[in-house]
Formats: sequence, C-alpha cells, structure tokens
Amino acid sequence: EKLVRHLTNLGLDINKKKSVLEPSKRITFLGMELDSERMKILVPKEKIKKTLQEATRALRLKKIKLRKLAAFSGLLSSLAFGFGPNQIHQRMIQRNITLFNQRRVPWDHPIPVFKETKRELHWWIRYLARWNGKNIIEDEEECHIYTDASKSGWGASLSTDSNSGAWGQQERDQSSNFRELKAVMMSLKENLPKIKGKKVIVHSDNTTTIAQINRQSSPKHLHLLKLSK
Repeated sequence: EKLVRHLTNLGLDINKKKSVLEPSKRITFLGMELDSERMKILVPKEKIKKTLQEATRALRLKKIKLRKLAAFSGLLSSLAFGFGPNQIHQRMIQRNITLFNQRRVPWDHPIPVFKETKRELHWWIRYLARWNGKNIIEDEEECHIYTDASKSGWGASLSTDSNSGAWGQQERDQSSNFRELKAVMMSLKENLPKIKGKKVIVHSDNTTTIAQINRQSSPKHLHLLKLSK
C-alpha cells in the first residue's frame, strides 16, 4: 500500500491488471515461477506438461514439419530461466533443423527425425520434471580446477593436489580442442569425491574449451558436442 501510494504521488499510473498487490511466496513472472521459500526459479507445471506432450508426439513420428520442430526448439529455449542444462540437450534438435534449413527446405515440408534428435527427446521426457528449478541465489561452495593438455597427455590441479595421464592413440589423433576439453572431463572424474556437491570453476587456456562449457556447446562440431554432454 505504501509503494502504490508513493508511485501514485509521483504521478505514475499503476497497471492493476498486470500487478499482484497481495504478498505471495510463489508467483508466475515472465512465464516462470518464482519461489521465495525455496529461493528457486521453476518451470510451471503447465509448461512442463506441454513440453512433454510435444516431445512424446515428435518421438512417435518418422517425419515432422520443419516449422513444427523449430517451434519445439523455441519452446525448449523458453525454459532456460528455470532449467539449467537447457541448451546442451537440444543441440542435435537444432542441428536437425539447421541442416534442412540450409538446403532451403520449405518450412511446412516434413523432414526426417534423426536418431540423435530422438535421443534428446527421450532425455527431455526423462529429466525435465526431475531437474526442474534453478537457484536464485548461488550459495554453493566453490572449488577451482586448472587443466591443460598436450599431444601426449593431460594434467590438472585442484588446490594442493594434481592429476595427470597419458593419451591413447585415439586421443592423439584428435584435435587440440578435443584434447583440452577431454582434459577437463578427466580432471572432473579423477577429483569427483572432492568436488561432489560443489560449484566447480574450470580454468583453461583454450578458448574453445571455455566456450563449450559456458555456452553449453554448439551443434557445429559433433565430436566436441558429444564430449561436452
């Protein structure tokens, strides 16, 4: 009441239709639920239901209209505020769309649903409700891991501890970006008991590795995308 009175005295008009004037611990805002008790941003149940219905429907099809698959990808992107691993688990869906879009296939033309796309659809059906919710305030304990890689092997340091290993022929034949990214994965695996339940800050001098982590990979390079997942 004080706030409304103050804003009105300043000459501002309150849009009461778009305002919630009763205090609440849980409210829907910009398509997401804000929960001040759990301090989380959540995807609303109706949106989860719609996403699961669309994913199940697409999973049953051998072919789907390009426009319909693009609309579903847009629906997944709209969940980003309340769902952490949002982008990395729709990269194959995006790749499925991009490949046919580049060929100038009409938007209402049916296109095949790739096996990799179906795997992602399965993932969303299985994990969306289970992993729903992002913390409003990040209060987890942090730890820092420093990683590096060469043609012959990888190394990592966590606090006073260090880990290292040699590459096999398969890794040596890969690109330096792949080896740098795999060095991160190996260091996380080796230090799992020490980092479990903590926020991990990864330090790498490879810009592609940093981009793969911060941007949740991309549909462009399949070998890096699979490793990032």
